[in-house]
Amino acid sequence: MPKADTPNNKGKKVNKYPPRPPLTKAECQRVVDMRNKIRASDNKIKERQKRIGKVLSVATCVFIHENGDVSVGISGSPQGNYYTKRYAEKLEAALNKEAGRKKCTVSYVADAKLISKEEQWDNGRNPDECAEPKATTAAHNNNSYFAY
Repeated sequence: MPKADTPNNKGKKVNKYPPRPPLTKAECQRVVDMRNKIRASDNKIKERQKRIGKVLSVATCVFIHENGDVSVGISGSPQGNYYTKRYAEKLEAALNKEAGRKKCTVSYVADAKLISKEEQWDNGRNPDECAEPKATTAAHNNNSYFAY
């Protein structure tokens, strides 16, 4: 896919990021599929969704390490809450069970050292609510470098 804002693509909607490698696509899809299974089967999550009148749809960030491990971050309140903690624990357990080993680490909180409290993004959200710093937190104790 062409880069954004090149002379040939001025004004066209294009993806500014490189395409994901097949392994990354597969791992991301595995996480999303498991998320959907958990969301559909967890009564506490279903009760909360009914109470607030919408589906809990957390953003997810996935990093793949050179050793094949996967670090996952899920968006939500900076300190997490009962539901994000419950979801993260269930997601990690289900992904590792499916993999047959301790392959995935899921974080629902971001390490405070990764976040500038003064920073706020254009959409009004704070970075510590986002999935990326939480995935970085999940990856922090893994000695293997990021591959993707």
